[in-house]
Amino acid sequence: MKKINTKEITCPFCSLLCDDINVIHDDKRYNVHNLKNKECSKKIEAFNINKKSILLPKIGNKISTFKDAINKSKLLIKAGNEIGILNLGADVASVRSAINLTSQINANFDHINSKYFFSNMNIVQRTGYIATTLMEVKNRSDVILIFGTKIFGKVPRLTEKILFPKSSLYIKKSKKKIFLVGQFPEKDIKKIKNNSQVTNINIKIEQIPEFISLISSKNGINNLNLSDSILNKVRLSLNKSKYATAIWSSSDFFKSHASQTIIGSITKFICDLNNHTRAVCLPISGNLADSTSIQVSTWLTGFPVRFKGVNGIFKHDREAYDVTNLILNNQIDTAIYINTLSLEKIQLNKKIKNIVIGHPKTTCSLTPDVFIPVGVPGVDAGGIMFRTDNVVTLPLSPFRKLNIPSSQQVLDKMV
Repeated sequence: MKKINTKEITCPFCSLLCDDINVIHDDKRYNVHNLKNKECSKKIEAFNINKKSILLPKIGNKISTFKDAINKSKLLIKAGNEIGILNLGADVASVRSAINLTSQINANFDHINSKYFFSNMNIVQRTGYIATTLMEVKNRSDVILIFGTKIFGKVPRLTEKILFPKSSLYIKKSKKKIFLVGQFPEKDIKKIKNNSQVTNINIKIEQIPEFISLISSKNGINNLNLSDSILNKVRLSLNKSKYATAIWSSSDFFKSHASQTIIGSITKFICDLNNHTRAVCLPISGNLADSTSIQVSTWLTGFPVRFKGVNGIFKHDREAYDVTNLILNNQIDTAIYINTLSLEKIQLNKKIKNIVIGHPKTTCSLTPDVFIPVGVPGVDAGGIMFRTDNVVTLPLSPFRKLNIPSSQQVLDKMV
């Protein structure tokens, strides 16, 4: 079969949504051929079809038609008393359809990563912070503080595309200064520290507020075992900067049980810097279309996550409508999973009914009552998604031709 070279595909598997991906493909397999970053290529190619891929619907262990699988799902929904819909990554149109279904069947709706959302949301709701875009950081930022641990694993092309791009409108690459604040993996440090403009500040995540306090004042007591030369280097860089940026991913702080305090200290510090220079924040969202889910949910319901349809209106409660927790504690009798982006095994509860609307390589801890294969946005299905900065949407253009519907099409037929 003749292979086709497709240019400028938008990659949906990272919140940067890079739109410069070239793939060579036929109807069965595809390969990325223009990226030096092997981590990104591997992530994209991981959705290739193989012998274990599921391309036909199943009711239990039996192969079904799409029509019968959807009808069976509707029967399970009708028989359910309390239903949860869990989004594991979907495009704008699919989230809209999922929320419509939530309203029609009085279900609970949540995103798998919602536990990470609230630290940023709390700051936005209570004090606000000064935000920016990826392109602003690329073109204008001269001093960048990156807080966390695993951010380069989540967005592997951050260095190439944003921190040290080949071209920039206002700032020369050689003039940028990058500070890594936290406990980054050695391999990530080695990759980025090939550049002499990068300084690694190895402290524990929970020590970030104390570090910020130290660089904010020369009179603080240094209990972090950081040299005065390092602290002064950060202070001097920030004092001379014209556009400083703080970057973080809230999930990096989650295990510290102090994410709210950490993010609050970062955002307040950035606000204070604006007394003498331009300084901004760039939170990095998760890779399961987190920003897309938040944006669409907020438009349609007024709530970003964890809400319930109640006779045509939506109610929000962070604890009561935590669908992951409801599943674990048998507080619902039917769970609907929407998974077009995750390769993590879905942990199903055998004590409840499970409907999985998932891409062909979806795996589950046990056989769901119904499995309906759907296309991957940007590979099998079109659509749009929000980038991590929440102000830019990018189009997703399909290039693989599988005889399966999109998740939007399946969800619309369940109403």
